[in-house]
Amino acid sequence: MGHLLLTAAACFFVWFGVALLLASYGLKDPFSFIMTFFAASLIILISLVMVLGFLLRMRQGLQPKPQAPDAEPGDLQPPGQHETGEHRHQSQNQTDPDVG
Repeated sequence: MGHLLLTAAACFFVWFGVALLLASYGLKDPFSFIMTFFAASLIILISLVMVLGFLLRMRQGLQPKPQAPDAEPGDLQPPGQHETGEHRHQSQNQTDPDVG
C-alpha cells in the first residue's frame, strides 16, 4: 500500500516536471528558460527513477520467495554464532590473554 502511494506521488511529479518543461518554452528571458528547462529535466529524471524503483520493489514483493528443497525452516543459524551457540568476536586484533 505504501509503495503504491509513493508511486502515485512520483507520477504526479513526473507530470509536474513535464508541465514545467513545456511552460519553460514560453519564457522570454534566455536565462530563465535555461534554469527552468534544467530544473524541469531534473524533476522528471528523479521522479522517473523513483517510479521505476517503486515498481521494481512492488514486483519483487509479489514474487514468491524460493526455498531450498532440503532446507528446514529451523536450520538457519543467526549471524555471528557458532554451532555451539557462542558468539564470534568481531575484532581481529584481540590478543589471547594466555599467550605471554
